[in-house]
Amino acid sequence: MINSGERGFGLPKFSHGERERRWRRVRQRMREEQLDAIIGFPNQSRRDQFQADIRYLTHIGGHQTEAAVVFQLFGEVTAFVRGSPDTYNPASEAKIRQAVYRHAGQEKIETATKPDR
Repeated sequence: MINSGERGFGLPKFSHGERERRWRRVRQRMREEQLDAIIGFPNQSRRDQFQADIRYLTHIGGHQTEAAVVFQLFGEVTAFVRGSPDTYNPASEAKIRQAVYRHAGQEKIETATKPDR
């Protein structure tokens, strides 16, 4: 979410500890249900609305940012974000290690990978 700096709205962001708590609980349920991954699809008809599941896991979304996520039981979480990391990097704010960005009409897809914080 665009929550900081000059463009910020002062909205709360979850901490690294809160992210870990959410991910632990979701992965526990995944083990119970024998799921290897959860795939959260972007909503194409209403911009950023109806993406609460993705936002719960990644904190990416809002302000007309479409996002998708592959949340694995083991391994990295990968977010797919419509836009460019040059102008807005929600995955960095969400502490997602791996993100894929794409502008509308852009053929090249940018992948940003960074060490976990």
